Amino acid sequence: MMRSSFLEGLGIAALAMALTAPVAHAIPEDDHKFLDREALTEALTVEEEAALVVAEKELFEAQQAFKMAEEDLDDAIALEEQRERELLDALKDLQDAIDAMADPADIEELTQDVADATRALEMAEGETIAAREDFIEAKASRDARAAVVIALEEEIEKTGLLVGELSDEQVFAMKRKLNGAIASGLLPLGIDSQHLQEILDGDFGKVRINAFLTAFQQRAIFERHAVRFEAKAAASGDSRFQDNADAMRDRGERQFDKFQDKADEIGAREAAKEARAAAQEAAKEATQSAIAEERRKGARGEAKGQGSS
Repeated sequence: MMRSSFLEGLGIAALAMALTAPVAHAIPEDDHKFLDREALTEALTVEEEAALVVAEKELFEAQQAFKMAEEDLDDAIALEEQRERELLDALKDLQDAIDAMADPADIEELTQDVADATRALEMAEGETIAAREDFIEAKASRDARAAVVIALEEEIEKTGLLVGELSDEQVFAMKRKLNGAIASGLLPLGIDSQHLQEILDGDFGKVRINAFLTAFQQRAIFERHAVRFEAKAAASGDSRFQDNADAMRDRGERQFDKFQDKADEIGAREAAKEARAAAQEAAKEATQSAIAEERRKGARGEAKGQGSS
């Protein structure tokens, strides 16, 4: 995997502060622009939307090619059937001439007609076979492109649905973090519905989301550097530029892993904190139950003492 070093310029202490800052649960009024779920969905589906435009164009072209192939196959089949009828007619004419003991010259001419009709039929059969192969290929191409369009549409729809399931705090954290990527032209970051599901399933908080998205931003930054080096390599033929591109991608992957690990660490700390809180609450409830039970025993003892007296 790849990563980018957008945060490498920050000191270790500053980075630690950025990743462990307390989560703010209240959203200031002037920051409600970061709660725009539609805008967040658009930012997350930039790549899919662009790919969908291309896929729909390719599907339209594939549908046109399929229609033409279908028409060509129909024409080839019709021609083959016509050639079959012509051969049958030629054979009948020849048989009638033989039965009538026609002039040998006429029979020879009719025999040639049969031979010509046979060759015409064989050519028509070959054209039908070729047309059917073209039809099958065109259909497979159309179906494949239709599947791509469907997959992209489903991914875009699923992303929107999952964004709708995010809490306001999660939407706020994601939109605020992505605004930097939008402003610097880093989109797309490669964040898809599976990543959103991971955020939902893990109940990511602001700090964890910040680290999680930083991983994608870092990778995108180094990918942009890699693309520039590749362009230089292609223009100059100097392999050193390609080496630089490979180094950028490798560095980006390391950064990606680094911040993904950071997000996992934050998640582990949050889970441990929740477990401690749950244990403390359970202990508190147990203590309160024990105290209540002792009080009930004491009350029963007093009642017995008063009854015996």
